[in-house]
Amino acid sequence: MERVLYLVSLIMMILNTIRLFIHSFISSLHWVMGGIIYCFLVLLTFSCQKADPEKEAESVKRSYEAYLPEVTVTKLERQDFNKEVLSNGTLQAFRKAEIRSEVAGVITAVNIANGQRVTAGSRLVSLDDSEASQNLKRSQVSLDQAAIELEDQLINHQFDFDTTTMNQEVLRNLKIKSGYSTALLDLQEARHELSKTRINAPFPGRVADLDVKVYNHVSAGDEICKLIDDSKFEVVFPVIESEIALLQKGQAVQVSPYAINASYNGTITAINPLVDENGLIQVKALIDNSDGKLIEGLNVRVAIRQEVEGQLVIPKEALLQRDGRQVVFTLMEDSTAYWNYVEVGFENADSYTVTDGLEENQLIIIEGNINLAHESKVIQKGSVGSGSSTQTAP
Repeated sequence: MERVLYLVSLIMMILNTIRLFIHSFISSLHWVMGGIIYCFLVLLTFSCQKADPEKEAESVKRSYEAYLPEVTVTKLERQDFNKEVLSNGTLQAFRKAEIRSEVAGVITAVNIANGQRVTAGSRLVSLDDSEASQNLKRSQVSLDQAAIELEDQLINHQFDFDTTTMNQEVLRNLKIKSGYSTALLDLQEARHELSKTRINAPFPGRVADLDVKVYNHVSAGDEICKLIDDSKFEVVFPVIESEIALLQKGQAVQVSPYAINASYNGTITAINPLVDENGLIQVKALIDNSDGKLIEGLNVRVAIRQEVEGQLVIPKEALLQRDGRQVVFTLMEDSTAYWNYVEVGFENADSYTVTDGLEENQLIIIEGNINLAHESKVIQKGSVGSGSSTQTAP
């Protein structure tokens, strides 16, 4: 009896479990069917609206282009290339003199100041000339005495005072015998010594390093100041020996001081025929100080240009380094960026010439190329040198 009750109880539990499972399944099925019906209604609603294929295509295109890198290109054409030799140099005055005193004495006048412009022959400094003036007077007196003695000699020899008709050898002997020749030399020397107390400018220029004052005593050979002719300047600069074949006397140069926002044109005046221990050759060029801004010792940048015809020229922005090699990206007809290994030739401040790896009329990518990969899709936002255009990837 107990076994029967146990079996009945077990059957009831099984039936109750089945009932609960069926109820749960029907409930879940209700939600699934509801979702399916909702989706169907939504699709039905949209399908009833009229579709615009052009708008859909434009939307897809905009979404696609938003992820493409933008690039700027230029058309590769043959053109004349300005080959450059670049160097650094310093300015040296075309003429420069250390003005020194030739005699010892006390300074009585200083007529100049540092930076002052002077003309040739203008008085710079005067020294005490009292002793030199006295010597000049004595010499003049001695000459006068010798002249009287010479006249007596002429009378004694029964010559008149028209010495132009006399035998010149006889006249010369009489001048020596009378002391006239010696007195004349002494007078000339006294005048020269007096002139040494008056220090004048040997050429026009600007005064520099003046460091003397009135009443200062100077010795013979002491420096009074420096005089710089700054109407022209020499530019002294080195070039490496491999570049010397590009230079010649008379060639044009462009000089740009680092301290002045200006450039000056000049010409090469001298090329040293010796190579120093560093493999450098010293070159000199001459420039005009047309605006008066240049001064002695300025550091400058020197550019020497030589035109080479018919070169494939790319801007420096187009050249990249990848895997240790030089690379230029070109834009293809299908809007892909193509990776080209190239060889470059000449270089100047903003461009290279290409000797291998590119062909004329190719579109060179010059902006937006830094992170490009080979055959990556791009969008062209513009072009340089051949007009502005927009080319999008398909």
